[in-house]
Amino acid sequence: MLKITRPSFFLIATRQWFFLWCASWLLLLLLEVRPITAFTPAKKSTRVEPRDVAAVTTFPPVEQDNTFSLSSLFPVTKSAPKDNTAPSFSSSRDTTSDIPIYQLALAGAVATAFGDAVVHPIDCIKTLQQSDEYLGTSFPQAIQILWQQYDGFEGFYRGLGTYLFTDAAAGAIKFGTYETLQKHQWRNMIKPPPLALLAGVAFVASSLVLVPGELIKQQLQMGHYSSLSEAVETIFTEKGLLGFYTGYAAVCLRDLPYTMMELSIYDWLKKLPIQQLTTRTNSDKEGKGGLSTSTTTMDEVWAGALTGGVAGFLTTPLDTIKTKVMVDGDYYSGYLSCLTDTVHEHGICSLFCGSLARVAWLLPFSAIYLPLFDRIKGMLVDFNQQQYQERETRIVESYSRAVNE
Repeated sequence: MLKITRPSFFLIATRQWFFLWCASWLLLLLLEVRPITAFTPAKKSTRVEPRDVAAVTTFPPVEQDNTFSLSSLFPVTKSAPKDNTAPSFSSSRDTTSDIPIYQLALAGAVATAFGDAVVHPIDCIKTLQQSDEYLGTSFPQAIQILWQQYDGFEGFYRGLGTYLFTDAAAGAIKFGTYETLQKHQWRNMIKPPPLALLAGVAFVASSLVLVPGELIKQQLQMGHYSSLSEAVETIFTEKGLLGFYTGYAAVCLRDLPYTMMELSIYDWLKKLPIQQLTTRTNSDKEGKGGLSTSTTTMDEVWAGALTGGVAGFLTTPLDTIKTKVMVDGDYYSGYLSCLTDTVHEHGICSLFCGSLARVAWLLPFSAIYLPLFDRIKGMLVDFNQQQYQERETRIVESYSRAVNE
């Protein structure tokens, strides 16, 4: 095989982690994270209640119904807490009604990119196992091939930069769409649509960004091109703009059912009575034995891991055909041609090639990025509530000074 000069592994890894570093700081700048507020017990708030202002000030001679109302000056969609305590850290998916869609999209992008960076080497192994050239290769053999063919770790990180960018953008669209649809008030419907349907709509919205990145990533993973610029230039020259959507139907046939299972099962698992599986005492609230009704980080991790493992294994045949269409598309006339030829030449069991690598890839990926998304949402809820309270306090104080003057 012709040896192609490639950038050093150190340079590639530095580029990828620099992207993660920039994305993390972008999130911190947006959220203006304050650790003392977010992670310490709630303290008494010093804000002035509107009713206290009315009690100590003298109003001009006006009609009683025209007394000061904070809501008339600062309308909000969600009332502020009434217990004079700072908002506590929350990670529940049901508290996102006050989170703007752009914040949800950014949270989805950061969580997806971080999960991709952690498990990308396993994705490279899976792609090699499912290609025509190495079909039937075992997991250890695939590791050895990648190590020898690309002189070390570089083979396990090929295509990472492209995939981080495109999959992060797809994650932003997917989570932004899904969360927005989930919290939508379906007033004209007798019953809200199922979560699986909402997840399917979210994937379709993200597929326009996901498919080109998936195609280029797998072409780079198999060594068909030496760089991103060469891949983009060659595909565009030979096939035009539509060439970047080679295998679009195959990706949809794989990821549509996967996304529907992923998001709906994950939400369903978290809403189960987790206490029946892992009994915990609620000593902080009740001071006696009892079952905790709050969702912990470990609950989310186990729910994400189980979701990724089950959904990943069940969609392995669809993933195998998708990989072959994208990597060896010149040998097949379409999706059905690839499916029939693969079964005819290698047997039906060949559709599950790479199933171990796929589960080993998606199980930790789902256990990382789904709970991470929920953690970021909890920070957003806390941040937005704090900002509302500060604005409310400033308005009340300004009105109090104006009345006193």
